[in-house]
Amino acid sequence: YYQSQPVPVEGILYVHMIDCGQGDAILFECNGLYALIDSGPNSGGKEVVDYLNTQHVDKLQFVVGTHPHEDHMGAMYLVLENFDTEKVYIPEFDESRINTKWYKKFKNQINEKNIEIVNPNVGEIFYLDEAKFRVVGQLSADEAGNDYNNYSTVIKVSFGEMDILMTGDAETKVEKAILNSEENIQCEVLKLGHHGYANSNTS
Repeated sequence: YYQSQPVPVEGILYVHMIDCGQGDAILFECNGLYALIDSGPNSGGKEVVDYLNTQHVDKLQFVVGTHPHEDHMGAMYLVLENFDTEKVYIPEFDESRINTKWYKKFKNQINEKNIEIVNPNVGEIFYLDEAKFRVVGQLSADEAGNDYNNYSTVIKVSFGEMDILMTGDAETKVEKAILNSEENIQCEVLKLGHHGYANSNTS
């Protein structure tokens, strides 16, 4: 198994679970830098933007859209519209299958602001100051099939001795792939996949 050894860190990692209605929007704050995993639904976009403003967010180092469902990415265009963002991580998928206003607005913001899009791969690591974000689960389009929940990017966030597993809407197919991999997913905090529905978190 891939072994991650805790390293001394300075400062504090704050994790904000934003109340955005039916959906996920999680803000990470580390030593004055910010990142967002998912944005919540379009209907909760104002609440997400308002919350980021109350936290005095001036810039997002990166944003992760775990998968292209409205309850996870529906308000992302509003986030990009209101906050400078360096990079957006989203899985690779067939964009022609998504004919929604929120996704078109999202793509418009990406193009207008020339934001870098990255399709993450398992093993990829990115940082928010001293907090490490490692992709531990990512199925290909062929592996995921027609269910966009199984496109979910699964990320292990590590800060010192604390590890948080962020699972998007990952279901059993993704979980099995991760368990069969060499990724170390030991953690202190688990964000349940697919909101804890019966077809996820089987292990």
